[in-house]
Amino acid sequence: MIGRLLRVSGVIVALVWAVSTSASGERGGDHTAGTSGAMHESGPRLPVGQPKAMAQSASGSQRLYVATETGLFTSDDKGHHWDRLRVAPLTNGDVLALAVHPLHEGHLFVGGRGGLWKSLDGGGSWRSLSTPAETRSAIRSIAVAPTVPETIYIGTDQEGVFRSPDGGRVWSPAGQGLPEALAGGRVVPIRSLAIDPTNASIAYAGTELHGLYKTTDGGTSWAATNRGLGLFPLPWRVGSPSMVISHVDPRQIMAMLLRPLHSRLVKTFVYQSSDGGQHWFALEVEVPLDAQGVTLAEDPSDPKYVVLFTTKGAIQLQWQPIAETRHTGPKP
Repeated sequence: MIGRLLRVSGVIVALVWAVSTSASGERGGDHTAGTSGAMHESGPRLPVGQPKAMAQSASGSQRLYVATETGLFTSDDKGHHWDRLRVAPLTNGDVLALAVHPLHEGHLFVGGRGGLWKSLDGGGSWRSLSTPAETRSAIRSIAVAPTVPETIYIGTDQEGVFRSPDGGRVWSPAGQGLPEALAGGRVVPIRSLAIDPTNASIAYAGTELHGLYKTTDGGTSWAATNRGLGLFPLPWRVGSPSMVISHVDPRQIMAMLLRPLHSRLVKTFVYQSSDGGQHWFALEVEVPLDAQGVTLAEDPSDPKYVVLFTTKGAIQLQWQPIAETRHTGPKP
């Protein structure tokens, strides 16, 4: 393991992925997930299908949005109950990216193979937004700036990152310095984006094979920020990375990365940075070998915690004190 291990009190919370039930308007009942291991039937659970993207309200409520291969869903109680949303004219598998307006929890952005769409009523109705003229591939990630909500970043499958200063009407390329795909000739897919909660010009991009990148000038330039995360590029695709930035202290960032152990086994790693991504330190998180991390999210009930959603449930993680993570670990 590269970097110093920090022990975290990871507690499995009762959030189970109901992979064998229909999630459209489900309320209660006894269900069995289609995976092995102990199931918490009475706890919250995510809707049916392999998750593709998740977004949460930043306005203090418990609203979650999840896109899976079977559709788009919303929950107002942290996952106990789910309602299906329809994103016309997109089909179930078309939604690959989600973002919620930081001030209005009902303002939802979705992106994917069909372009970029916005709802002002929590998914009841939708309107198409313009996309960059250079974009021919799917939109894989969306982020809305907390301090300047008109500023939107999108990450694509092949053309890198684009930035809009006016809510999606005008777009500019914002991907200089991002790595090329292993085959060359195009930018790697940008699987996740996170924006500093105090500065819209500072953002982070997650790539599947090349780790994390950071911009401090609104996307004019990007640089790798992988010190302590291990060696890159990875030999093959394993899953999307995820990041969450503390709203209490934006220097604190938590990142989840997946690494292949061999062709059939993937391990989930969680890291924390206390200096804006300059150095990363591994957190000791016990994720079952038959489970895989999917995404990180803030715990809406307590800013001291982050929730790691996995294919078998959720693990509650605690931010580590800054003093514990200031020592520089070895370079990868």
